[in-house]
Amino acid sequence: GDDSVTVDNALTLPDGLTIDTGTGTDSVTTNATITTNEGAVSITSGNVVINSPLTTTKGSVNLTATGSFANNSPITTDSGDITLTSKTIELNATIAGHGQLTLQPYGDSTMGIGGTVNDGVFNLDQDELALLQDGFSQITIGSANGTKGLVIIGTARFLDDVTIYGGTITFGKLGTIYDANNTVHLAATVGRIYTDGASTQVIANKLAA
Repeated sequence: GDDSVTVDNALTLPDGLTIDTGTGTDSVTTNATITTNEGAVSITSGNVVINSPLTTTKGSVNLTATGSFANNSPITTDSGDITLTSKTIELNATIAGHGQLTLQPYGDSTMGIGGTVNDGVFNLDQDELALLQDGFSQITIGSANGTKGLVIIGTARFLDDVTIYGGTITFGKLGTIYDANNTVHLAATVGRIYTDGASTQVIANKLAA
């Protein structure tokens, strides 16, 4: 049966919210604001769509979609961590906070970071990266334990320390990472890191690989 969930009424919850429809083809869609204080927000479904602001003060946000994820409205925390896991991802509104932000594919999908086209199944283009607001303690793209797919890097700009995990990491033509005042860490979990020769640039305060 269809276990899809739609939130149509605004929720203010001191103790958080958990919605889990499993990992099939069901969907969770939020059409009204969700606000918590110390409580966490955890949503797991086949597809997750955030159509209204989702805000926590101290609580973490953990959104998992085995299919597609899209935020069409801001996701904001004060000190809580944000983790977005999905097969495909579409960022259409800001993501802001002061904790850690993790963006990771569900499974070993190819990731495209900073390209102008869909370079991967899990793709974050330049416009989507611009929606990641300054202030996170750390941004992680991929997973140290689970990411074994290829990562293709185009022109990627960040405002906070960033770690990128991939099975193999390759810079496309003129591939560049701009993160001038922060630390960039590149980690190939099973393969190597490949550059495009002299055209590849990493502009950062510190580079670790």
